[in-house]
Amino acid sequence: MAITHGNVKNPGDTLAAVADWNAAHAGTATPDAHAIDGAAHTGTITDTQHGSRGASLHTDSHAKQHAITTAADHTSSATSGKMLKADANGLPIDATNTDTEVAGAVTATFAWGRQKYGTTKLLHLPGVVTVGGGAVSHVSATVYYFPLLIATTIVIDAVVCEVTTPAAAGNKGRIGIYNADTDLQPTTLVVDSGEFAIDGAAVMTVAVSATLPAGRYLLALHLQANCALRSVRGTAIHQGFNPVLGTNHSCYSITVAKAYAAFSASGTAWDTPAYSSTAMNYPIFLRILTP
Repeated sequence: MAITHGNVKNPGDTLAAVADWNAAHAGTATPDAHAIDGAAHTGTITDTQHGSRGASLHTDSHAKQHAITTAADHTSSATSGKMLKADANGLPIDATNTDTEVAGAVTATFAWGRQKYGTTKLLHLPGVVTVGGGAVSHVSATVYYFPLLIATTIVIDAVVCEVTTPAAAGNKGRIGIYNADTDLQPTTLVVDSGEFAIDGAAVMTVAVSATLPAGRYLLALHLQANCALRSVRGTAIHQGFNPVLGTNHSCYSITVAKAYAAFSASGTAWDTPAYSSTAMNYPIFLRILTP
């Protein structure tokens, strides 16, 4: 800050001599710089003495909070879409692991696995606890849904069902798999098996290729004509029960009436639960290629 001297006077000089010297000098020399908190200054600095910067100097002297996402206040070498950690100054930088790697590590901590000996893979219903089984009749013009809760990512290479009492000649059926929302309603189609014959008593193994990440799913069955299928009785982890309980306390099936056709991309919400004293019958099985 420039220091202004109104008079310059050496010891012994008269005031007239000082006035004469000052008149002859414009005082344009560069003033010496002094530390504002140094011994060369005393007294109180006012806002007026600092001009337009006066009011803000007091604000600047206090800690100020900034939004961490405001580029004008902070800089960071973080990369969009990556996991972050803090540097020595508390600013975000890239962590060693990406989102995918972290998710993979969490998934890898536990996997259900699947039963296999040699090259033979047993069939499975992930997340379903089974308690019995038998042949169960299913009707045409109806989409049947069967909940699955998959704990870790699996890859399937076939969907399987067994026709025990066939339909009339030429009739066919379809198996589908949908993602499900938190109401266990279908959202997006993952697998459509295409058509397979239901006019003969046989095990129908339909090749598919699908990766099913951990999540909620609905198996779907749609038949062109009535037939009976081998089923196992069981319950998914979040089994539903009759709101009024009673003798028929368990949700036995969830269906919606629909003319036989290929499965739609977004599915058709089920609207008809049926209740029984037994658990739901699952007529569809998965062959798991990679657990």
